[in-house]
Amino acid sequence: MIIRQNPKSHESGEAFPRLGRAFLKLVLEIQSLGHRAVGIGRHKGKVVMVPFSAPGDKLEVEIVSSHKSYDEARILRVLEPSSQRRDPPCSYFGSCGGCQLQHLEIGFQRLNKERLLRGMLRRQAGLDEDRVLPIQAGSMELGYRSRLDLQLLPGNPPRLGFASWGSSRLLPVRRCLLAMETLNQFLEELSELLAACSRSNIRRVELACDSPGPGKTLLLSASAPLPRQTSTAMAEAAGRIQGLRSICLGRGRGGRIETLWKAPQLSLGVLIPFSGEGKQGLSLEAWPGVFSQVNPQVNQILVQVLTSWVGDLRPRRVLDLYAGMGNLSLALAGLVEHVTAVEVDHRAVANGIANSLSLGIHNVTWIRAEASRELYRMLSSGQKFDLVLLDPPRSGAKELLEPLLTLKPRAILYVSCDPATLARDLSHLNSNGGYTPERIQPLDMFPQTFHLESISLLLAQGSRA
Repeated sequence: MIIRQNPKSHESGEAFPRLGRAFLKLVLEIQSLGHRAVGIGRHKGKVVMVPFSAPGDKLEVEIVSSHKSYDEARILRVLEPSSQRRDPPCSYFGSCGGCQLQHLEIGFQRLNKERLLRGMLRRQAGLDEDRVLPIQAGSMELGYRSRLDLQLLPGNPPRLGFASWGSSRLLPVRRCLLAMETLNQFLEELSELLAACSRSNIRRVELACDSPGPGKTLLLSASAPLPRQTSTAMAEAAGRIQGLRSICLGRGRGGRIETLWKAPQLSLGVLIPFSGEGKQGLSLEAWPGVFSQVNPQVNQILVQVLTSWVGDLRPRRVLDLYAGMGNLSLALAGLVEHVTAVEVDHRAVANGIANSLSLGIHNVTWIRAEASRELYRMLSSGQKFDLVLLDPPRSGAKELLEPLLTLKPRAILYVSCDPATLARDLSHLNSNGGYTPERIQPLDMFPQTFHLESISLLLAQGSRA
């Protein structure tokens, strides 16, 4: 029998509730943090995994799930706290599924992420740990997010929240400490507008804001068009929210997005600082429903690292796969002769073209296509590139590796948000194509969570940065 842990709602005040009969209570010392920031201890030689623990903790725990090679446990009491443990700043921590590391000092969070990346690359890809540079981070461990994705719980009034930890149940929240203050103020202002949604089929809400600045956008996700009276009520309420630029409606993942309301003489999306060569002080625009990095400050660091490395490489022709709305393509345009930007999302391509025009950048060609299919088409037509830039989703770029090796660029830049798929893909590129990781820069794009961004530079045999 397997008993799984499901926290109760935040209102209960119990972050680690008792769920039925437990197998065993024991005292456990946490030795390290493993994948997804779960604490690792051992009892009679068997691994015990404990969320929300810290290396050096001495804990009283209760086994809640038993497997062949490991057990899962929850904390009953902290008997002796680790020197790395702190009081989490957010009252929702332990109930909300968004954060896993708020109980750890921020410096230790970052060192542990770097350690895990080094270990994963060594074990899974056989790579030299010295290739991994010290982690870089922004100045803010809280208040850094310029976008929030929330679920809408119908009711009178409707409530916004996140999925609970270990569960799909909704945890209503009044504010999020990871969000910029503009977004938290926006949450407070939405009550009148959301009242119009009480009988609609809206289930998800995305809030985004300028970084920095007062502008903000609202994207609603629904399975069908909204009733006319709902749209009218929303438009009336929207005009009373200061700085609101637009309200858009999307129908499912990848579905069409329509504009329900737009403020006169204001842009459709939110603004992101742009750091392209010779284009200082300008901004990119991110339209509702188009991907953009949630941490603008660390995104700036990512762009600075990228442009510095590309400046050293001096390529002429660059291929950017998974180009999005131009966050990286347009930053490179001033350093190279030509950039080909490939993106499957038609709105992102339109957004990228609009950004190119507003920034006065004319050496970027935009192609709407699925990345691997377009790469094979380029191979068949004999196209060549000095540098290929990859910024794939969390699942990595497995389907691109073989055509990429056939293309034989002089260098590859791989932006990753998942160390496991990064290690898998770098191993393949190294062992099957001779692409050697020259340097890997981890970036703490998502403080308080186990997620880690990184950028890797790989060079073909015989090439030099």
